[in-house]
Amino acid sequence: MTPLRRIAVIGNSLPRRCGIATYTTDLKNAISIARPDLEACIVAMTDRGQTYDYPPAVAFQIRDNNIEDYMRAAISSMPVSSTPSACSTSLAFSAVKPGHTSWCCCLALPCRW
Repeated sequence: MTPLRRIAVIGNSLPRRCGIATYTTDLKNAISIARPDLEACIVAMTDRGQTYDYPPAVAFQIRDNNIEDYMRAAISSMPVSSTPSACSTSLAFSAVKPGHTSWCCCLALPCRW
């Protein structure tokens, strides 16, 4: 069995001020401490009209009103790797705007990062 090498945590991220952002950042940090052999990053959700000075741990951001961002996150331009990757979502679907819930499904496509 090929070992897991990379994981992306999808959700809001600090410096955004909300509980999900804190949880996502803490989860990524905990993974990095517990499994230093894994490449862990955050895919941050960015709400319309906002910009955030994300830390380097944020590898990609998804603007909540832009379907292309969701698709780019799922099939990122990062090099295709032969090692498995995994995603963990820390999104509260009640917080996803009406009509955008189905966009999150495209993130379930095989990740190419």
